[in-house]
Amino acid sequence: MKRWIHALSGVPWARTTVRIMGERQIAAFERMCEVTGRKPYELASDIILDELWLAGSTPGLKRQARDNRRWRQDRMLGLGD
Repeated sequence: MKRWIHALSGVPWARTTVRIMGERQIAAFERMCEVTGRKPYELASDIILDELWLAGSTPGLKRQARDNRRWRQDRMLGLGD
């Protein structure tokens, strides 16, 4: 995994690849993308952010993960935009 620094904000970031295995899991992921309106890489990033939040991180990361999770849940329940 390679680290980068965002040119404008100076925030470090990293890129990774996510592999989803199993027909049911792929179908569930596709459906989650469809329902939330997220692109696959966006949804994968959200899920990773949730896991980092559970592991205990900074208050800023926790807030971002919480906001993303609420947004996804609202979209999946049909309450979002």
